[in-house]
Amino acid sequence: MNRRELAFTLALTGIALAPSAEAQTRRARPDPRVAAAARLPVQTVLGWGAVAIGVGAGVASAFAWSETWRQHDAASSLREWLTYNNRVNAPNDQGQRPLATGTVCDLARAGVSPGADLAVVVDACDRNARSRTVAWAFGVTAVGLIAIGATVVALTPRSVARPRVVFVPRLGPGALGADLSLTF
Repeated sequence: MNRRELAFTLALTGIALAPSAEAQTRRARPDPRVAAAARLPVQTVLGWGAVAIGVGAGVASAFAWSETWRQHDAASSLREWLTYNNRVNAPNDQGQRPLATGTVCDLARAGVSPGADLAVVVDACDRNARSRTVAWAFGVTAVGLIAIGATVVALTPRSVARPRVVFVPRLGPGALGADLSLTF
């Protein structure tokens, strides 16, 4: 974090927002600790980079979940899916009470009631399982990277020197006022 110094001089005439003479002389010779703190720490860059990659992984996870739901809706309206569901669910009045999607996929993968529509149903189930796996992988990665990045950013030291406030009254022959310096 860059260190900034605000210095005010309160004179008998009012407040001057120009830096005081003392602050100007201090500005002429930079503090090496401030110069070192002004550079962007590697931890901060790595932390924010991890957060950014985590957000990208979260977007990819959201896309994969939407693809999973789209495939689920499309599969359950496929003619082959309905035909297969009715065939393996024959005791339930030809699909009046269809089986759950997972049950249909389990039966199709086991090869129950083979027919021309079996390959289409197995393919739809496999595509849905793959996109669900990708969604979980990207989601877990996103949460992990965001948590790690936020922790690294939070634990990165902000500056070398602590903020300070200096108040110096000016009393003497021909001088009446005060200097206030705030460094952060």
